[in-house]
Amino acid sequence: MNMDYVYRVEHITEPGETQKSSDLTVYNGGKGLNQSVALGRAGVFVYHAGNVGPHAESLLQELAEANVDTTLVRRLPDEPTGHTVILLDDAGENAITVCGGANQLITSEQIANTFQYFGEGDVLLLQNETNALKDLMAAAVNHGMRVVFNPSPIDDDLLSLPLDTVDTFVVNEVEAAALSGGSPDEPEDMLNSLREMFPTARVVMTTGVAGSWYDDGNERFHQEALPVDVVDTTGAGDTFLGYYLAGRLEGMAPRGAMALAGRAAALAVGRPGAAPSIPTRAQVDAT
Repeated sequence: MNMDYVYRVEHITEPGETQKSSDLTVYNGGKGLNQSVALGRAGVFVYHAGNVGPHAESLLQELAEANVDTTLVRRLPDEPTGHTVILLDDAGENAITVCGGANQLITSEQIANTFQYFGEGDVLLLQNETNALKDLMAAAVNHGMRVVFNPSPIDDDLLSLPLDTVDTFVVNEVEAAALSGGSPDEPEDMLNSLREMFPTARVVMTTGVAGSWYDDGNERFHQEALPVDVVDTTGAGDTFLGYYLAGRLEGMAPRGAMALAGRAAALAVGRPGAAPSIPTRAQVDAT
């Protein structure tokens, strides 16, 4: 759960360059919050667990307004709430720096207290903006839960995680390349490598304007991106993930869930901000 400080710039700043920003806007965000909001707005019942520091009321309100339960969120009065610095250029592309703050202070006691409420048939959705991922994955498996993992942001510790316990990976082309060792320009080669590395996992891969891919070992297909005027791509991947997972939890086949996710993401990139850009299910169904 992060406060997103979005600076509007002409272009993404280069190393050694100083650039003026024409505007600053503060949004509620964080990959975990965005994904929970997307699931909640898609109609899924969600518990969000984690930590915030002081001055986090707007984050908790954003979750609550999306019908996300926040009773498992711990308040840490002496630690900073997670936050990001986002450069957003005139083409709608972004560059993001994350300060984890309270997100990085999940404890083993907190994990035990949280997982007592969940069991077989439930899904644990994780991203890489918190600590204790190894313990979280292990707890999910011990409770008979499925693990859906968005390995973002990429770091050197990812491959030390028990990734063989992951049921579904949701990645963009950069994350897929980092995991597979392949090139973002060769999506099917990356899918082949990921299939060899994680033979039992489903892989959902987004590739921006080039669309998205699905592979589960039995079925593989590509989905075109919907044409849209891009305002801000921040949170689009989280929107796609949330709506894809919502579709699958409703019993949709992969193609149906991917199509639902594509429509939701197309709406999101046409709006500014992260969580505020995520559409409701009624808005997506109307497209």
